[in-house]
Amino acid sequence: QTDWLISVSSTSQEDPDLRFMSKFNRASGFYGFANTVFPTTPPRYFRLLQEDNYNLRLDNTIPVDFWSNLEGSFKTGFYHARSTRTYKDRGISYESRNDYAPWNRDGDPNTFIPSLSQSATVDDFFIRALPENAYEGFQTINAGYWMGEVPVVERLKLIGGIRLEGTQIDVDSVGGSSTVTKSSTNLKQLDLLPAAGLIYTPMTNMNIRLHYSGTIARPTYREIANVETFDFAGGDVLVGNPNLKITSIQNYDIRWEWFPRPGYVLSAGMFYKELMSPIEQAYETLNQDKIIYQNRSEATVYGLELEGRANLEFIHDCFSRFTAGMNFALIESETPLTTTELGFKQTVDPSTPDTRPLFNQSPYILNFDLSYDNSTSGTSATVAYNIAGERLVITNPFGEDIYEQSAASLDFSISQKLGKSQRWKLKFSAKNLLDPSFERTYGAQGTLPYSSYKKGRTYGVSLSYTF
Repeated sequence: QTDWLISVSSTSQEDPDLRFMSKFNRASGFYGFANTVFPTTPPRYFRLLQEDNYNLRLDNTIPVDFWSNLEGSFKTGFYHARSTRTYKDRGISYESRNDYAPWNRDGDPNTFIPSLSQSATVDDFFIRALPENAYEGFQTINAGYWMGEVPVVERLKLIGGIRLEGTQIDVDSVGGSSTVTKSSTNLKQLDLLPAAGLIYTPMTNMNIRLHYSGTIARPTYREIANVETFDFAGGDVLVGNPNLKITSIQNYDIRWEWFPRPGYVLSAGMFYKELMSPIEQAYETLNQDKIIYQNRSEATVYGLELEGRANLEFIHDCFSRFTAGMNFALIESETPLTTTELGFKQTVDPSTPDTRPLFNQSPYILNFDLSYDNSTSGTSATVAYNIAGERLVITNPFGEDIYEQSAASLDFSISQKLGKSQRWKLKFSAKNLLDPSFERTYGAQGTLPYSSYKKGRTYGVSLSYTF
């Protein structure tokens, strides 16, 4: 049996006029508009991004009859992916008169730049072009694999294989905040990624899986391009790092699965991961005005995962079209601090340990969903709830790390198939209905605030046709 897939996609993003101005509120009740932090003056940004992706996948499966009439298979395949991206941003900033800097004390942003009236002259202010940040990126991934599924005995299978994967990433960038610099990155790497696993089936509806695999994680264009971009959601200046390495990951896990009846799943598993050169976001300098992407030396992640899914007809027959699912993960992660980092942190807190959690890793994740599906009428709906524990989002080598506190998410979608053939489908979706505040704090305990923002609710309507 041969399966193949070809896909072509194009994505573009245009931000025609982003504006930002810093407003400060003080405990005394005084507030004003200032140019004391980045952006040091009120800017207007114009951004353009274009990305094209091409993918080809080919898989060939050969069934094989082994000893004692046991069936297995061998599988080979090839994968090719190519993408190109072009990014440009240009901006201008408005400079106030000297007596308006650093504080505009009347709290009115319109008076940051005085109008050309009465005693005001053109010398009172000026408009300054910001340095251009731009990059062009090209990525090619070629991979070939071979794997086999071999029965050892009647209830025990051995699955193993190897994947040879080549990565080439080329990025030419130009950017900076004051001094414009040019940079070129040519990241080329060939990885041999093994995988092996055992599947034991003590009952026809139960599996016990033991698995090992080697995987990699590549830096993205934004992470590797030497440009400075302003993150309007977080209020940070992000700087790319042309010297990033590919992350290597060793995965070990054991999992138990039970399928008591169609539509029902119960499973539990434990996992352990070793990461070499994981990518993190960290303050670049002591004054903490810029965040750079960098490789950490190593990290470990391990934990427990529980999953369950069931049709609700066991409550009453009227709930036979409803399905509920839950997934919960309890996770521990750690990476060692360098001698310099530990020295800085222990000046703030002498009890600071010599390890910390891995960047962007929550100690727990909970997902819950409730779905309705009526194949007769073509109606389906889903409510999904998600919450994760606090996670480290900015590593600070010079003091307390920045954590994002827990924030719950609630999404809803409903779709209706139309027409006799039900090939048309009308769908409505509503995301982030709770619209919580995303609080970032100094330290995991959240005693001192760093920033706070809301993403807002998102609503969408779509009409699709299936051929």
